[in-house]
Amino acid sequence: MTPSFSLAGTWLYRPVADDDATYDMIIASHPDEWQKMTLPANWHVAGLPSQDGTVWFRRSFDSVPHDGLIPLLTFAGVDYIADVWLNGTFLGHHEGYFAPFTFAAESLQEGPNDLVVRVFSPREEAGPVWPHRKRAIKGIFGHHDCRPGAWHPTFGQDGNTGGIWNDVTLSWRPAVRIQDVQTLVSLEGDAATVVVRIGLAGLTAAQNLPVYVTCRDAAGRIVDERKTTIVVSPEDPIASLGLRIAAPELWWSWDHGDQPLYDLDVAVGDDAVSQRFSIRTIHQEGDAWFLNGQRTFLRGTNIIPALWLSTYTAEQIATDVRLMKEAGLNIVRVHAHVTRPEFYDACDAAGLMVWQDFSLQWSYDLSPDFAAEAVSQIRAMVRLLRHHPSIVIWCCHNEPAGQEFTLDPLLVQAVRAEDGERIVRSHSDFSEHPYPGWYYGHTQEFAALPGAPLISEFGAQALPSVETLQTFLPPDKLWPADWEAWSYHDFQYEQTFWVAGVEPGESLESFVEASQRYQGELLRYAIDTYRRARYSPITGVFQFMFVDGWPSITWSVLDYLRQPKLGYQVLKEVCSPVYLSVRLATPVSRAGLPLPVSVILINDLHETIIGVTISFRLLTLAESCVAEWPAQRANMAADDKIDLSKAWEKALTLPTGQAGSYVLEGRCTFGAKTLSLVRIPVIVKCLPEALVPFKTVDMG
Repeated sequence: MTPSFSLAGTWLYRPVADDDATYDMIIASHPDEWQKMTLPANWHVAGLPSQDGTVWFRRSFDSVPHDGLIPLLTFAGVDYIADVWLNGTFLGHHEGYFAPFTFAAESLQEGPNDLVVRVFSPREEAGPVWPHRKRAIKGIFGHHDCRPGAWHPTFGQDGNTGGIWNDVTLSWRPAVRIQDVQTLVSLEGDAATVVVRIGLAGLTAAQNLPVYVTCRDAAGRIVDERKTTIVVSPEDPIASLGLRIAAPELWWSWDHGDQPLYDLDVAVGDDAVSQRFSIRTIHQEGDAWFLNGQRTFLRGTNIIPALWLSTYTAEQIATDVRLMKEAGLNIVRVHAHVTRPEFYDACDAAGLMVWQDFSLQWSYDLSPDFAAEAVSQIRAMVRLLRHHPSIVIWCCHNEPAGQEFTLDPLLVQAVRAEDGERIVRSHSDFSEHPYPGWYYGHTQEFAALPGAPLISEFGAQALPSVETLQTFLPPDKLWPADWEAWSYHDFQYEQTFWVAGVEPGESLESFVEASQRYQGELLRYAIDTYRRARYSPITGVFQFMFVDGWPSITWSVLDYLRQPKLGYQVLKEVCSPVYLSVRLATPVSRAGLPLPVSVILINDLHETIIGVTISFRLLTLAESCVAEWPAQRANMAADDKIDLSKAWEKALTLPTGQAGSYVLEGRCTFGAKTLSLVRIPVIVKCLPEALVPFKTVDMG
């Protein structure tokens, strides 16, 4: 193992108003002008709230020589532009917030060393540049309606995400070293061919180098290995060799199988690296998605888990992944940004598929220089993340507003040059982001299946709990509501009151309840409608969105403290792999008559289940049972749905004379296991006595 150590810890920092300040000017400044900051951190959360522009960072450290090895400085993440000096020598420049970058530290000295980093994260000029001609490729970190200030022309760029947000390491490696490892997988019958492409750095002339590649399965057994000698040169620094794995174990999403991971050990010359990979295929036939050759319905959400990436902890990542799985979701769209690397590791292990967006949100600069930078950064994104089996989709741009015809085709070519195995989408367009019941119209418009066949955004806002609101809105802004303060935290007034028609009531508690109830009703109707239309023509749904990335009021079903809203419980019900879809024909049901229901049993699993039990109970709001009907049995074919409405249309007779608000609980079980549990609000009324003799119209 090559020696290395982290430079995380206490650094000095100095913000400057003059972006033209030079290195010489900065190091000559008085010590009192420098302050201390613990890195890694986005500066907004580490002592510089809403700082825009340039911040200089400085750190001293001691070093010892390592004969025969060259020192390298690696930055795992700097937002947004970095210039680096070591002991007065300029090492290099880097643009882009998510991609690691490495400089040869040739000016490293034995003993004390002085590292200086200039970080520039702009507040782009409102009007000419922001929001419609942005130049910083930061996606939702630079412009979005789920960040501080939302779309406000003055405040919409508050909470600047700049800083050295991930680790900085000093390591020693051989002069000729492994820079990148890519695995290309092909399944052929009961075996897999794995082509290993090894990119090398540090070559100054053509060389013959020994290569040794070993592949181990999850139990540590060697499944194949290869020793050879290759000829590489600065002009052709890539070595390729093939492995063959008999009876490969395939990576599946959690609802369809296991997540075996293979360990690849690669040694070239004096250098060695290890990388994990998995074997799986993803492709489309028409509009349908196929994982390992099996048609797979996508039950998804969008996620923006943290606005300041240094704050996204391992505990939060584990919680988010666990709660998505518990909600029945098998895929997550990382919305218009690249998040922390650990998130993708967690998705690999958990069997949660990922739709990965590039960091472009809405409109950007039209110049060729911007296009070139975007191409460079999207290639870096693919190289950084392509070894993750969880990632099944690359998407180049969210809601491009015209640049889908100019910029995005270039990005598609760039992605395919780096990864020919995954599905590449040019963009995610407004046409697949239907928002009836929020930006326009009524929730019932989901009946027309807007956005088909793949719906990649939809939803409605909901307030977090009163307790969560109290953590970020002061009492004089909280209630009665200061709408300007609420809007800064992303609350949408017009949509809440004028489109959704949410009634706030007389208290904050009643407003929270009404807001969450509306979101839950919209999500239930929309997802239920889409799932009933599976493959006719719907192939997947992505609710917007899962969790708040900062203290805010958004479309999330979890607030920023990971406390669930009512919508999360609805998501758990309607996104279960086996889903008992129950829909009432009328908003009010009559006491003493059969409950008018439509019942469809949906099975997204790749397995037939014989002999499931379906049962219903009528509960009061206090959870006491007032009616329970005989259960029925059914068989479920794999990847299919069955309409059980005829079997249940006259079976659920309501008690006589018991008007009120109830909950219809439907349950699908197999043995002792509950496959689906749904709870549908039911309003029961008694017909006036004088009208009882009149015949009830039978629509059947």
